[in-house]
Amino acid sequence: MRYLYRGQGDIHYLDAIISRDGTFGFDIRAGGDVAVLGGGKDMFYGLMKRLEADGVKVEQIRGTWLDGDDSVNFNQFRNMTNKYPFMTQKEAAFNTWTGQRAMELGYVDIVKLQDFGQEIKIWFGKPKN
Repeated sequence: MRYLYRGQGDIHYLDAIISRDGTFGFDIRAGGDVAVLGGGKDMFYGLMKRLEADGVKVEQIRGTWLDGDDSVNFNQFRNMTNKYPFMTQKEAAFNTWTGQRAMELGYVDIVKLQDFGQEIKIWFGKPKN
């Protein structure tokens, strides 16, 4: 299932895909007029509310962070792991923009983390009861 919002071409948008198993992946760019169009958090939380209203259950939040793609998450993750060598990759992941949003919604487990150098893939999940 795909949700797409374009507020201003390629500089302000949200593009999200939710797979059949409930894995939620998204790309947000908030480069437009935030006062008029809303910021990245506004788009993220707005979509999460929409998914809930549509009865879509999100099991995991997946991030694919690429070097050279203006990825805030990639840059935050790399800066933390380089600047603070004692910090684990999991700790660094939770200190990214997506990691913070995931934690705020209860996705406090890292199901999987793959660091390929110029690409980082991560899955945040909720604790299993």
